Amino acid sequence: MTLTSGARGLGAGPSHGPPRNQIRKGSCSRNVAHVHPRSSATNVYGTRCDEEVSVTIDNRSTVVQEFFQKCFQGDLSSAVELLDPNVTYRVPGSHRLAGTFEGPKAVTGHLEQLLIETHHTVDVLQWEDWMIGVNNLAALVDLRAQRHGAIDTVRAIFLVAMSKDDKVRRIEVFFSDQAMVERFFV
Repeated sequence: MTLTSGARGLGAGPSHGPPRNQIRKGSCSRNVAHVHPRSSATNVYGTRCDEEVSVTIDNRSTVVQEFFQKCFQGDLSSAVELLDPNVTYRVPGSHRLAGTFEGPKAVTGHLEQLLIETHHTVDVLQWEDWMIGVNNLAALVDLRAQRHGAIDTVRAIFLVAMSKDDKVRRIEVFFSDQAMVERFFV
């Protein structure tokens, strides 16, 4: 058995969207389904594992992807329902969209301003990878946006913390090319 995860594009299906199964050893508090105890498996690096393997279905990545999809499609009234009342969103830099936004109204206001600045052209090209931990998850994303005739693509990491009721509590974004982002939002 080969255990892999894939997160290509925004569609549905086994090779699209955030990985639905995370491989974990031992116990977990989130929907665990055991695969054959002491089964032999090969991980994504080709290394054989002869230990007990558990498959964890983690809905947090689905919530995060749904939040950003709704935001970038302009459906902020639905996206706000996925936010914790004490949410914070941190965007690095010195450009006019940079800052720390606290509370659902400030976060959606920032995202609305982003959509206005880019004429609603923010597009997730690919949800490339997910790292899911106990307290945080991170999504590696390729984004494209257009502004004043310029089209730019940037890779970003969204570091997200969730509340106990699976609402988005904190978002920090890190860009692969911060200087390009600064120039884009001059």
